[in-house]
Amino acid sequence: SLTNTGVGIDRGQRQIIISATNLPPGCTALACLPIYPNLLPSDRPTPPPAVQFFSSKFQLPQIHQYDLIFEREVARNTIVSASYLGSFGNSLPNFVDTNLPAPTTFVTAPIIGGPFDGSVYRTPIFTGARPVSAFGQLTEIRSDVFSKYHALVLQANRRLTNGLQFQTSYTLSRSYDNGQSSQTFTSNNLPFNAFNQQGENGLSSFDRRQKFVTSLVYNTSFLKGSDNKVGRAILNGWTIAPIFNAFSGQRFTSNITGSISPTAFGFASNTTPGGGVNGSGGSSRFANLPRNFFKQPNIWYLDMRISRRFSITESTKLELLAEGFNLFNRTQITNVNSTIYAWSTTGCPTGVAQCLTFNAPFRNVTGADSTLFRERQVQLAARLQF
Repeated sequence: SLTNTGVGIDRGQRQIIISATNLPPGCTALACLPIYPNLLPSDRPTPPPAVQFFSSKFQLPQIHQYDLIFEREVARNTIVSASYLGSFGNSLPNFVDTNLPAPTTFVTAPIIGGPFDGSVYRTPIFTGARPVSAFGQLTEIRSDVFSKYHALVLQANRRLTNGLQFQTSYTLSRSYDNGQSSQTFTSNNLPFNAFNQQGENGLSSFDRRQKFVTSLVYNTSFLKGSDNKVGRAILNGWTIAPIFNAFSGQRFTSNITGSISPTAFGFASNTTPGGGVNGSGGSSRFANLPRNFFKQPNIWYLDMRISRRFSITESTKLELLAEGFNLFNRTQITNVNSTIYAWSTTGCPTGVAQCLTFNAPFRNVTGADSTLFRERQVQLAARLQF
């Protein structure tokens, strides 16, 4: 319910978003969720406001890049090279809720089903009220995130010589950070545990371990020196230009759905400062694994262009061409279900009030298209030059 406080257009107004899951104490949905354009009664409590503020130690992000290249010509117009690429980012932004009580203990819950069946899930738990009760999240915008990228690049390139040109590269890389988020706007709380930023250490979302790209242009020139005019007319004059891409699938973090129930672990109240999988309202990742532990299936595709140019007159030429994209019509997976477990009060062992149960659709495909990776497409064209 988006509620207008009704203070008048000449005064600053506060808009509040209230849902059935974040009702203020003493409120019922009927009393505190008026239907627009009805106003929120003045005697009803409102949710405490959230505040975002910059840390006094905030710094602008920095990035340092360098490369070292060894290159050698191994044949006419043909060069091979080996490169080391490095990129270090520091003072990257982070959003941390500072209005949380420190977790006083860790709790354990049995895991039912899935790859961790029979093991135990261990998590910090945030309970009780917020230290500053007049506010909700007090989000400090920090600059305490770093990123590191290392890559070995092997290349072989040949300029157009005797009708053949190619460019080939193979990249072996690793990207690592401690919670880089690519956040466009502020977030109330990013880390899983606001008191342990090191716990966010893991592979980056941008980590693509291997990538191979090759492109080739070949102008056919068969039967040189032969008197077979028919053969030369049929086989020569073609341009064949394939491009092949293959690279590792995108990384993703396994998450948990549902909310932890403190009373299931012996606490007197179910009150948590932020809700969510551990009571903090932060990341919902499965804490037994680091961030971006899993990766989607690899992606590879072949594009190709074939063309032939015909001379009509000395200054007029006709070119016929055919182009194909994703020629093998391979499905390129761009998104999968990342929820691995759910907090549950059913299906738990005897005497256990809450446990984690496996989410069967985990890693099922949920997206197989994008602006870059599409179904097979073929186009034919003719071009007249004069």
